Amino acid sequence: MATSDIQFCNLCKEDDVNNAAITWCTDCETLLCLDCDKHHFRNKSSKQHKTLPSNDYKKLPDFILKNKNRCPDHNQRYELYCPNHSDACCFQCFTEKHHNCKDIKRLPDILKDMKSSASMSRLEKDLSDAKENFESIAYYLKGRLSTILNHKTNKIEEIYLMRKSLNEHFDKLEQKTMEELDVEHTKLETKIKKLINQVEVKRSHVKNNQEDLAKMKSFATDLQMFIGIQEIENMTTEEIGYLQKLTQSGDLDELDMELKISSDITSALQNLTCFGNRFCYFGSM
Repeated sequence: MATSDIQFCNLCKEDDVNNAAITWCTDCETLLCLDCDKHHFRNKSSKQHKTLPSNDYKKLPDFILKNKNRCPDHNQRYELYCPNHSDACCFQCFTEKHHNCKDIKRLPDILKDMKSSASMSRLEKDLSDAKENFESIAYYLKGRLSTILNHKTNKIEEIYLMRKSLNEHFDKLEQKTMEELDVEHTKLETKIKKLINQVEVKRSHVKNNQEDLAKMKSFATDLQMFIGIQEIENMTTEEIGYLQKLTQSGDLDELDMELKISSDITSALQNLTCFGNRFCYFGSM
């Protein structure tokens, strides 16, 4: 294990001693080595504290690790929850900012059964549905790439068959048309690949949120879970909004290519100035 990956006991570090930590106390918010963990457990004031193996603690998402159990303004433990502001607050916060707010609740009541709550189940389902939708869209778009490539091949064959009945003038028109076909194909290919990249990024975000939520569910404290769920809910709402916007914007409408051979080719080669009309059309997904 690299030195940078080792977590050291916070108490020992105060004495300039680096002892590897084995436990994280969620109440003290402190990493403990083997000896300190034993004293911590035997101490009456900390005997009932909840602890977590330090290796499991490291598995929590970074944004959870950065959050503390204490109010940053007053360095007091969070004790209350204000539904009006969607904020956890300490008693001092309540006195200064929330004394006029209604329906203030005790934070322990809010945190009770958080990991098995309806909101947790709903968030897990939203993440799962969003991931599945992104995967389906990515699969569909990749399939369209193959389809338009096949259509391009078919149109090229159609061009070659027609070319057999044409003279040198047709050679010039063929070159022009092939270039236009490539341009249209490139436009479609670029558009779909760009959309695939966006969808893959969104899918990756949702997958990461799923993994973070699973880790939180396994290792986070109730408070960390409460804070984390709010964060992931916001991110999930954003991704679901992108999905809705994607389906409503027409970006998923079926893209295809079409080449209509000019009826003048067989009767008026000398007057021919173009080989075909527009190469693509748009349809529903």
